[in-house]
Amino acid sequence: MSKNHSMKEAILGLYLKERPKIISEALGFEVHYIALEQKHGAHHVDIKAVDNRRRIPVLFELQITKANKSYLKRVQKMLVTVSEAVVVWVAHSFDKEILNELQLWLNQNQPAYVDFYAISLNDATVPILQQLNDMYKLDIFDNLHLLDEIEPMLSIELQSKRIPKSHCGHLNIEPAPLNYEIDQDIKRGLLLHLRKAIPQFLNFHYDKKMNQFDKVINVGAGKYGIAYRCSVIDRRGKAFVELYFDQFLKDEYEAFKLQQELLREMIHPDLIFAKRRIGVYFTPLETHEQTFVQIAEIFRNMIRFFSPYFYGGKPIELLDPPNIREELISHQLVLFEERDFETEDSYRIRVEDLEERFSTNY
Repeated sequence: MSKNHSMKEAILGLYLKERPKIISEALGFEVHYIALEQKHGAHHVDIKAVDNRRRIPVLFELQITKANKSYLKRVQKMLVTVSEAVVVWVAHSFDKEILNELQLWLNQNQPAYVDFYAISLNDATVPILQQLNDMYKLDIFDNLHLLDEIEPMLSIELQSKRIPKSHCGHLNIEPAPLNYEIDQDIKRGLLLHLRKAIPQFLNFHYDKKMNQFDKVINVGAGKYGIAYRCSVIDRRGKAFVELYFDQFLKDEYEAFKLQQELLREMIHPDLIFAKRRIGVYFTPLETHEQTFVQIAEIFRNMIRFFSPYFYGGKPIELLDPPNIREELISHQLVLFEERDFETEDSYRIRVEDLEERFSTNY
């Protein structure tokens, strides 16, 4: 994860996920099933993909700064602990010293069934990543095309291949079909739908922790202490989308609660405020897919309304005639305690066991 809450590495990962042809052309073979911020064995990788032909994983470490010793140690550890894989280290640039050190180390330590690529970024990439990083967060996805003019974006600086040409790995390359008889697949189906329906909300592009018996998906809302929660059918038999505020953000919750009429007009007429939660709860529709659509529509309205506050990109103009009360409310909302926006990675670390904690509240 980038320092200082920068999203530049995350944006680069998202761009490469949405443009698999760029990765395939750089590596010289096709990659499939690209996913962001995955765990592979003991390692957390920025991108994980699959080489379908050889049935092996392709693991990426992304660095938008110059290659350094810290990342070198991380890549070396990955290389010696994976049994079979293609390991790709993408950095802004590699100097001769680190390339020589890397080559010497590979000659002595590279496993027999691991290929390695050191790939540099075109110099024009980082300024555009910074431009995207500075945008309002819901505008980033629709402006990824700004990177399309960079050719080539990726250039191989060093490659070392140890996988025999005849080798075929053991990876199960085909994702299992969704089975709506189990909770995990219902949640996966919903997440896939949300990813397609609202791609501008970047947190949907990351997989979520899926507990076997939990029916709720938790998604970072963009501000520390605030999270979206949703379910196709929970333990009460209800579908819902809600925004949850931690105890220390009770004042912010109350500030929104003062605008109930406005929020119901902008989000949904059945919006409910209770227990530091703002949500819509309804009976699931006839099919899961129909419920997915309904949840996505509510989610879209909630994201559109709340994100300017949490990401701080755009002011919200109240629709009712201005008066002293509304000016006070607006002041309360705009002056949320200043915090950097929360990335999905930091959110996932912070609430890894959130599902279990909430499960006692029903």
